Amino acid sequence: MNKLSKLLNVVIYLCIISYALPTGVMKGIPIQKILVCLLIILGGICLVLQRKSLEIIKSAKLEITLGVLGLLACIVSYILGNEWSIKFTGLFYISVIVFVELYFLVRYELAEPEKIVECILYMMLLKILGKIIIEIVFVCKLIEYEAVIEFYLNMFGTEASTMTMHLGRLLLIRVQTSSDIIVVTLMPFYWMMEKYKKSIRSLLFAFVAVLYYWKKIPKKVRCIGVILVLASSVLWLKPVIQMIEFRFFSSFAIESDDVRQIQMIELINGVKESPVFGHGFGSYISDYTRSGSMPFSYEIEYLSFCYQMGILGFVVFVGGVLLIYIRKIVKYARKNTWIIKVFTLIGLGWFVIRPAFNPAFLGLQNGFQMIGLLMINMYFNKKQEPYQK
Repeated sequence: MNKLSKLLNVVIYLCIISYALPTGVMKGIPIQKILVCLLIILGGICLVLQRKSLEIIKSAKLEITLGVLGLLACIVSYILGNEWSIKFTGLFYISVIVFVELYFLVRYELAEPEKIVECILYMMLLKILGKIIIEIVFVCKLIEYEAVIEFYLNMFGTEASTMTMHLGRLLLIRVQTSSDIIVVTLMPFYWMMEKYKKSIRSLLFAFVAVLYYWKKIPKKVRCIGVILVLASSVLWLKPVIQMIEFRFFSSFAIESDDVRQIQMIELINGVKESPVFGHGFGSYISDYTRSGSMPFSYEIEYLSFCYQMGILGFVVFVGGVLLIYIRKIVKYARKNTWIIKVFTLIGLGWFVIRPAFNPAFLGLQNGFQMIGLLMINMYFNKKQEPYQK
């Protein structure tokens, strides 16, 4: 591995670690964007130096075609007066570009899937550790509830969904960001890796391990465990019920559903006005925006894409991106064990379904699910680790 390749791999590792940040930003510095730009530039140079450009072009016909069509659509949208078209196009394609480039870098052995998978684990542990630290600081009353929200805004430039709940005499805080889905989607794969499965199972997924080995546990131990869980429910059952009520049945949930319903009606009317070609990349309904920095982003993301791209554009662009993700991931997943296939299918399914009711398609953080699924499946292909009970 030459110096350029070594530098590229360092950038890849740092880029992955940067996903521990809620939006890749710290104190106003776009750390993740800088690293991603370096990754794309250095990765492109390394691939060109491999002198396999024709081979890459032949195997990336869909990606290149989709990129060219997207660029044309962006230019046309901008000419028609959609000033947000450039930002929308960048957010729509950035994760796809990183996904495809990492695919070729690993395929031509310019990047090491083992190290990438290791960095993904460190990144997820950092995300979890950050939440634990905030929880401890809050429980010790070293920081107030409002200060947690302010901290996320000042440090990471993003709003976090927060709520408090009582556990006995303790007042806990729950902090949620859109990138948390990365941990939920990718962490289960580490149960299957010989190098990590013991520590991961014992530290983070003890409950799942108990369920999995339930029949092998002596009957007396199982009975004692059940009694202890039921007895402890005095502490945790009430806050769990309160959290569910807040999320699905509170005035907050009703208000969120009402906003989604209003957006849906307005977007459907907009689609009817221009059903085939849409209103252009980056277009939005001025009186119904949810973000000043991204007015084109809506709760019902798929419907907002239909509004912007039209039905034809939705099939071409959204369908094309999903096809790129699914085709490459499935190419490697089909050769892995059944449990890896199941976890991969769940991750893919959630990524496809989520934009129907939540913004989850645009940007770097949302697309990392697919990048992680690809890298992990390529890792298992290379290692061919049999799953051992």
